[in-house]
Amino acid sequence: MLKLNDIHFAIEDKTILSGISANFEPGKIHGIIGPNGSGKSTMLKNICRIWEPQTGTIFINDKDYRSIPRKKLSKIVTLVRNIPMWAFPYRFMTSLLWGATPFGTF
Repeated sequence: MLKLNDIHFAIEDKTILSGISANFEPGKIHGIIGPNGSGKSTMLKNICRIWEPQTGTIFINDKDYRSIPRKKLSKIVTLVRNIPMWAFPYRFMTSLLWGATPFGTF
């Protein structure tokens, strides 16, 4: 289970996430929708601990995600970005396997 509790995130003086709370139940499909620039990717980066919120808490399986070692966290949550143009050629499956890196399968 993934739970966001009153997440606030800003870069410099620009607030991107303000008071975001959500529960993501296991075994269900969830969607994060919104216009460009609304904070969808920022929220995902906070969940993956690429960036950390200034206030609020993120829980994974009822544990504060900051207490989970990064290597273990990377086996639980992974972000594979959709980048429309790449600087080098590769196969689609390669980009999917990047998400498996923490498991030593890439």
